[in-house]
Amino acid sequence: MLDSLILKTTNHYLKERSLFFLLNDQVYKYELLEYKEMLKTDKFFLYFYQDEYKTYSYGFYDEKIRDLFKTLLTINSIGLKHAKTILETFSYEEIILMVKEFDYEKLTAIKGFGVISAKTIIESLHKTLFDVSYTSKEEKMILAVTKLGYPCQLVLKTIKTVDSKLSDDKFLKVLLERLGEQKQVHG
Repeated sequence: MLDSLILKTTNHYLKERSLFFLLNDQVYKYELLEYKEMLKTDKFFLYFYQDEYKTYSYGFYDEKIRDLFKTLLTINSIGLKHAKTILETFSYEEIILMVKEFDYEKLTAIKGFGVISAKTIIESLHKTLFDVSYTSKEEKMILAVTKLGYPCQLVLKTIKTVDSKLSDDKFLKVLLERLGEQKQVHG
């Protein structure tokens, strides 16, 4: 299946939010997912999404936006509507910054996104985009200290600073000390 098209003045036209591409005397329609700072180029990146009823054809002016869209659709709690809403609301750079800073509030400001879904989306994107994975010990500690009331955002930023070779007790002690220091610094 195609993953990109080369646009020439003779092989395509735009109408509203759709790109119509002419190939071998056939017209193919792709929904354009708009986002801030959309750049027009001569290359157009495609993504086909199929549910149980229909195949959807999407087009992007930027490959990294297409790849982000594909990544969003791999997250359990997100579907087409939410993925499209995110891309239509934020630029790629804004999304990356939101994920880096664990800025759940920005996402919850959009109608239809609650705190739980925002956390799920941002934490999943953080793991995927920044290739962060957690050992079973780290995951256990993340769960434990978030249950104690520490913000998940702070825990995820801090946990990688602790030596994972420490015993569980020492690991937890060092993590709590560092979280306490971070909490004092950030008030």
